[in-house]
Amino acid sequence: MRLLLQTAAIVRKDVQAELRNGETVFCTVLFSFLLILVLALVFTQSGLPLPGAAAGSLWVSLALGGTLGLSRAWEREREADGLRFMLLSPTSRIAIYLAKVAGVFLFMLVAAVVVVPMVGLLFEVPLIARAWRLLSLISLGLLGFSLLGAYFGALMARARARDVLLFVVLFPLMFPLLIAGTMATAELFSPEPALDKVRVFMALLIAFDALAAVIALWTFERLVID
Repeated sequence: MRLLLQTAAIVRKDVQAELRNGETVFCTVLFSFLLILVLALVFTQSGLPLPGAAAGSLWVSLALGGTLGLSRAWEREREADGLRFMLLSPTSRIAIYLAKVAGVFLFMLVAAVVVVPMVGLLFEVPLIARAWRLLSLISLGLLGFSLLGAYFGALMARARARDVLLFVVLFPLMFPLLIAGTMATAELFSPEPALDKVRVFMALLIAFDALAAVIALWTFERLVID
């Protein structure tokens, strides 16, 4: 219960700070929106979108936009020296990590609410008929991204070239998640989706999320102390 209360308090602090200026959400949504627009123009031939382009464009825009928002989320803590104060307080290190995971997930979910309808509109793919499966798939992907992103965001918070290093370190590790998410989404966007394949890819995403959570929770305290 104490862990949940501490996590909720940090999440509330981050949300209130975001509501005051809106930097993270605005940057993430705007970048993802512009990227989807550019990709829709690139992957269109004779006025029709190329097959399979919608799924890849969706996940690339969410991943790149989420990384931009992730760097801004930890930048706020670095500028105000907030991470040091939290570490000096009796707050659990695990609560700090879980709060950052929840914050990144919420911010990326807001971006997804904008990006997904844009993909449906620009690439002419069905969204309503498979809405629940698509929502579950995107939620699993965003959760995995948030688990890894919050972990490596803390790792790079004190580095000078943290924005570049975050891209270099995070995206190779995110490769299995992006591949599974893209393949499952492409299957859902097809006229006759093979739901068995979708379930396999979703199972891979669940396994990825579970592994990322176990490793992060196991090593986060040592990471921030060192």
